[in-house]
Amino acid sequence: MNKKIFLIASIIVLTVSIFHKTSNAQDNKFKINDLSIEARADFVFSAHDSITNSGFNGKLLNFVLKGQITDKFSYSFRQRLNKILPASDDFNSFYNLFGNTDFINLTYHTTENLSFTAGKMTLAVGGWDYDLAPIDIYFGSASWNDYSCYQFGIASSYETSDKKNVFTFQFTNSPYILNPNEGLYAYNLMWSGNFKHVKTTYSFNIFEFRKGKFVNFIATGTKFIFGGFTGYIDFTNRALFEQEQFFFKDMSLIAKADYTFNERLSLFVKGGYEVNDSPIIEDPLYEFFDPSILPGYECAFYGLGAEFYPLRGKNDIRIHCFFAVNQTPDILTYQANAGITWRIKFKK
Repeated sequence: MNKKIFLIASIIVLTVSIFHKTSNAQDNKFKINDLSIEARADFVFSAHDSITNSGFNGKLLNFVLKGQITDKFSYSFRQRLNKILPASDDFNSFYNLFGNTDFINLTYHTTENLSFTAGKMTLAVGGWDYDLAPIDIYFGSASWNDYSCYQFGIASSYETSDKKNVFTFQFTNSPYILNPNEGLYAYNLMWSGNFKHVKTTYSFNIFEFRKGKFVNFIATGTKFIFGGFTGYIDFTNRALFEQEQFFFKDMSLIAKADYTFNERLSLFVKGGYEVNDSPIIEDPLYEFFDPSILPGYECAFYGLGAEFYPLRGKNDIRIHCFFAVNQTPDILTYQANAGITWRIKFKK
């Protein structure tokens, strides 16, 4: 485990050094848009019933590299250094090493409107909360926490000439895959809209969870922007195609609103509700088609917090705090958190 961490860290440090030098060379053909290391550390306190837990911990440590190789080819790469997955056997060891990689892909821009991407990428699922990087999530839904949203595959995107609409189709491994050669796939169609006061990210997804058996996601995320106010509402409906009642049996509803003062201080409130009231099918393989939201699960969560950026006009340093409640029919959990996020940008 320690050898793997040391090896990955060494490669990344070497890569940072090489790219930083070559990016300044006169004859360099590459363009680096983002070359950075980002980290977040928190103090956490949680309590339920008479049990309390607290302590300082490092949440995330990421290496980020994005840019262009030529006018036609661009790349993106994000590695989580503190998320090493143990290799269960020799066959899976290389695959598990990529478990630390959020995304690593290459995009070919055929025209100004059409592009093709191959590699590991974020599944094209609608919703603004889903789309946030893990380092920017303070408290989330059960489906977000357990969702395997980074998968290998291919994708194609078309952006309208007015830059207001992007249509994306993805063909990737299923998020329910356990073995990279298992042959379970995901088919994702997403629309992203960018208008004056409204932004959208809507998707229709089909995930194979068993050979020839599929679960469907209909996910909608709508964001509203008016001056310093930003808010979004996400709704996701999950269902087997065989279900008699397709809508509102297995679903997530999340809303957040925040207001920013002078680009440095923002206050936010956030809440959500998740339930899976789908009937338990006798076949146990069907019962667990949604591993994060099992039949019989119901939960509400809500909280409020603040973010502060000490450096005006920059997001290199962020201080946050929040208080949140997670409530199921059986357990009421309280969480308080304060922390700091910093980004070391080698290239801007």
